Amino acid sequence: PTRGKVLVFASRIPYEGLGSLATRYGNEDTNPQKSLYKPQSSKYDVLTMKYLRRGISVDIFTNAENYIDLCTLGLLSRSTGGQIYLYPTNAQRFYYRIYADLYRNLQREAGSYARMRTRCSLGIDVKKIIGHGSEISSSMHKEFGMSHLNTDSSFMIELEIEDGLKNDHAYFQIVTIYTSQEG
Repeated sequence: PTRGKVLVFASRIPYEGLGSLATRYGNEDTNPQKSLYKPQSSKYDVLTMKYLRRGISVDIFTNAENYIDLCTLGLLSRSTGGQIYLYPTNAQRFYYRIYADLYRNLQREAGSYARMRTRCSLGIDVKKIIGHGSEISSSMHKEFGMSHLNTDSSFMIELEIEDGLKNDHAYFQIVTIYTSQEG
């Protein structure tokens, strides 16, 4: 199985090739802001699923002066366990910040093929898990998958009390398994 990390350095929207995107800003839509929050291409969904299966994450470093469709491009980062780094347009002033972020990104402890499973007491249900990854099962125990897990990864688990608690206390168990960098 493949595993790894893709670092994307973008200063403008991709306008050529397989992943090309159209500029949506200023289109003739009646409510243009609404459409900006939705990815514009399913090509990136397919690519995201390929990366998830192979344990590859995507980190995006950008200092775009013009419109760059982070809603569509960011899908790769959000769904694979990657990060998005956004810098002001004058990158020369932020050289040390970019260097420090890149250094930390490459040097921190990390794992791949991560799976997180959450179990709760009777009467409590995991409604959803929010983080940089994808929900991969909706069975009795919610499972969340990430291509990449690092020391800066964080998650939110939304719980729901279904029929009231059976006892005056509740238990939660969160288990995360992953493949370390050493294998």
